[in-house]
Amino acid sequence: MAERKRDYKVKDVDMVLTAATVIENAIANKAWLQSKREIWADPYFDSIMDQINVAIRTHLNEEDVAALRKANQQMTDILPGAIETVTVAKSQFNKHYKDNPARKKDLLKQLGFKTYLKNIIGKNQKALVCFLHQFTTQLTPELKSELIADGITVEILDQICTLTESLADHSMMKNAPLGMPETSMEALRDFNTIYNKAVHITRTIQKFYSSEQANKSAAETKTTTRKPRKRIVPEANKLSR
Repeated sequence: MAERKRDYKVKDVDMVLTAATVIENAIANKAWLQSKREIWADPYFDSIMDQINVAIRTHLNEEDVAALRKANQQMTDILPGAIETVTVAKSQFNKHYKDNPARKKDLLKQLGFKTYLKNIIGKNQKALVCFLHQFTTQLTPELKSELIADGITVEILDQICTLTESLADHSMMKNAPLGMPETSMEALRDFNTIYNKAVHITRTIQKFYSSEQANKSAAETKTTTRKPRKRIVPEANKLSR
């Protein structure tokens, strides 16, 4: 018999927690979803959540999973403010090193902005953790003094360092080994089942939203073209600004 493989490329615990979030969101919006798809009638989503909980109890360390879930929630809560802090810091570098582009380029690379900023803005949690580690590692007392002298505010530098401290436990937990050292065939079967159901639900929901957006756009286009008189175009443009 061929060796059974994972249908996903992330850690088992990360996949399970992501799937749990998908199903939790589906349950929170199940009235709308069930109106779109009758086979999702109760107890469809609840039964999948039961499968996830059984898989956690059977194949993973429940205490570690609970701790990681809490840490992930902490990251979710922190992320919007962290994105704002990092983008404000970047704007300060753009402003105060406008006349010294070579130094700005070196600093943005040294402190991690060049490598991670785009993904941070895209709400990539791992990019934020990596950026914070690089930033605080590279921000020596001498460099900090230089930045402050050049106009970077001490407040924004301290805010980034504070973020690093608040997420220290999270980054350690993300790298900690969770679950069994060797995943059994039964565990792989259960994990793959959960993964494929979550992926199917996610893709179907995306199609629902895409369809609604297309219908909305078509309706707006129809409304716009219903009265094509030239004299109303300037007024329409004003409303759309």
